Amino acid sequence: MMGALPPLASLGLIADYTYERRAEFMAGLSRLAGSADAQIQQLNTRRATLPGTSAQDWDVAMKELTDARSDLQFKITALNASTAEMWSQTKDNATRSWKRVEDASDRVRHSTTL
Repeated sequence: MMGALPPLASLGLIADYTYERRAEFMAGLSRLAGSADAQIQQLNTRRATLPGTSAQDWDVAMKELTDARSDLQFKITALNASTAEMWSQTKDNATRSWKRVEDASDRVRHSTTL
């Protein structure tokens, strides 16, 4: 049996970054998105080892994770185009999207015993 994957990191301190620190926020969010992509790849690799009944639960949870990751990419694109006036709202949308990725990742990790 393979070891369990650790949970994804949270936005932590960068969640409160202002428009003036947008480059730092974007760099941090991009690192987190990259870690989610790596975890999705590992999870997909493990999928092949699951028994049929576990795979059904897994597939539902993985669909939510991939949908959440796609939404995050959309929000990252919006952040890149954000103006100072829209930064707070756009950043909040991206933060909620990241939380969705975290939650979906937790559901996948807990949908089966790995």
